[in-house]
Amino acid sequence: MLHPKVERSGLPASGSTGAPAGGFTSLELLVVLLILGLTATLAMPNLERLVASITRKTERDQILDQFAGLGRQAMLQRRGYVVFGTRAALDAESRGAPRKTSDAAPEKPRDGAAGRSSGGPPDAGRERYVIDLPEGWEVRLDAPLVVRANGVCLGAELTLLHRGKVDVRVDLDPPYCRIDPDA
Repeated sequence: MLHPKVERSGLPASGSTGAPAGGFTSLELLVVLLILGLTATLAMPNLERLVASITRKTERDQILDQFAGLGRQAMLQRRGYVVFGTRAALDAESRGAPRKTSDAAPEKPRDGAAGRSSGGPPDAGRERYVIDLPEGWEVRLDAPLVVRANGVCLGAELTLLHRGKVDVRVDLDPPYCRIDPDA
């Protein structure tokens, strides 16, 4: 015969005073939530900076990829291109706003057959190419970047600015204007 306080399952009947019920007290849950909250508060700023850094690097790489692909695109489309700096950079320079000395590109002559002394303006017979830039980015070139229809790039020094600060400087050397992947 079964004990009156034990059901057929072998477990104490509800309402009986047996072993303590399993679970957490509200105080234990509150302490765990407090620890999780403090951890999140300390980690969130670092996470935000990490995400912003990754986003900036991805955007910069996309811009540099556009420059790296200009020669190939010119060859495939059979048309020459000329690239000027972004409107914001050009407007500042045309108003006579002085460049910061840290932003100033050194004047260096281009030599050889790929030089710029081809007679006439750099955009003569070439299509103006507009680089697709995410918000907050500017492009400065020491001189207009000329890419001939045969894919030959005449070279320039490229400075990318993110929110007004220099992010990267790259020399686009003739004849291919390849960009160093470690830039």
